[in-house]
Amino acid sequence: MNEFIHNFHFIRPLFLLLLPLAFFAVIALRKNQASNSSWNQVIDKNLLPHLLNDNNSAAIKSSYQTTANISLISLWIIACIALAGPTWQQIKQPIVKKQDALILVLDLSLSMYAEDQKPSRIIAARRKISDILQQREEGLTALIAYSGDAHVVSPLTDDTETIATLLPALEPKIMPKYGSNLNAAMLEANKLLKNAVMNNAKLILLTDEVKASQFTKAVATLNPNVDMSILTFGTQAGAPIPLPAPFKEGFLKTNNGQTVITSLNLSQLQSSAAQYGIKVINSTVDDTDIKKLLSDQHTLNAREIKNSQQQREFDLWLDKGHLLSLLLIPLLLLSFRRGFILTALILIMPLLPDNSYAETENPPSNSVWQQRWNNLWNNQDQQAQQAFNQGDHTQAASQFDDEQWQASSQYKAGNYEQAATGFAQANSANADYNRGNALSHLGKLDEAIKAYDQALSKDPDMKDAKANKALIEALKKQQEEQEQQENQDGEEGQEGQEGEEGEEGEEGEEGEEGQESDQQDQGDQ
Repeated sequence: MNEFIHNFHFIRPLFLLLLPLAFFAVIALRKNQASNSSWNQVIDKNLLPHLLNDNNSAAIKSSYQTTANISLISLWIIACIALAGPTWQQIKQPIVKKQDALILVLDLSLSMYAEDQKPSRIIAARRKISDILQQREEGLTALIAYSGDAHVVSPLTDDTETIATLLPALEPKIMPKYGSNLNAAMLEANKLLKNAVMNNAKLILLTDEVKASQFTKAVATLNPNVDMSILTFGTQAGAPIPLPAPFKEGFLKTNNGQTVITSLNLSQLQSSAAQYGIKVINSTVDDTDIKKLLSDQHTLNAREIKNSQQQREFDLWLDKGHLLSLLLIPLLLLSFRRGFILTALILIMPLLPDNSYAETENPPSNSVWQQRWNNLWNNQDQQAQQAFNQGDHTQAASQFDDEQWQASSQYKAGNYEQAATGFAQANSANADYNRGNALSHLGKLDEAIKAYDQALSKDPDMKDAKANKALIEALKKQQEEQEQQENQDGEEGQEGQEGEEGEEGEEGEEGEEGQESDQQDQGDQ
């Protein structure tokens, strides 16, 4: 009880200023009732009391009006108190989504072409990244690729679908410089965190080898607040490294002509990483490795993330005003008269609860009332923004008035054709960049590249547009090479078939000549 008294207050106390209006409304209503009497229209008000002798009827009418007036005052008082938001209980409410950062670093050295892990190390690594993106329900994710140097594939973003779209183009042959410069990747990771104004992050390195000397440089370079883990690919038996196109067919060889065999020395890698507190996990066929990587945190980092989550929560006072609506029911029954019910309904309409019909096969159609209820508190754009934040992007697209927000909602909903059309309505670098992303999802690579070019012409420093354009160009080049290879294979197959037919024709002619020669010999005999 003491806690109730101590915590009781009103969330919206300004509504209590409306309480005196109830008494003015009663006075105005009584004057209106007196002036609206039918006899007042034809008889002088001084003579009217002497001409009307129906005292019983007048007393009943007066009593009824008194009851109605009391009910009206009570309704108004209860409604004002309910709107003021009486409360005495608190609940935890998150302010924003969890914004933890995850940086994926993919090794694109030539050894990732090895096929000891089927179908190849690089394909297995790309699949793992895709699985990680699917399991990331919230937070920011970035992707860095490195070989002889490092490049940011995607900055920290919550749009994991775009990252997944760019994965097929990532392979060692697209890198401008071959090698294994892990230190360059760490520098890019630091830049990502600095640009995003974040200190804490988790970094997962997907590789098949890290030398002991590389650990020293990488740990010294990487931000100390970053929790680094390694996911390895390959086997101890190892395999040769197939040369990709446009190189000659065969395997990578040393200067002495010996075939290079690359193998995973997991125990040595774990020993080197343990010195710096880095966890090394070998990739598995299932997702146990991913779950372990995403759940493992160092003690310090876990505490910092917990504190960060607490800063994003606040105590929300639970509004109990809707409970007072139950008191309005008997008052409405006492005040059942013409015109009064309409007034009472207007007063209590904002207090109607927002009923939930989850897990019901045929929920009642209350969309009209729900829309009216929402309109009392938020305008259309605010409702659209709320639907967008809750993941109902189709609903948000139908409610937004702004064309760019409509396009963004369509993009989130997977309607890339409508999104591209919407982004084309604006003349800005961001709109062109977003249009390029939508077109890349549709497989319209040439149009996507043009959209990125338009974005860069308006904002030459837009790093995201540069990175996406480079990846789309690489993907386009890869598709062209595949088509060219398929065409060459088809032509070779056709030439081989014609050659076989020619040989069969020659053999047939020789057979006929031999038969004629035999017949001629028989005639001579």
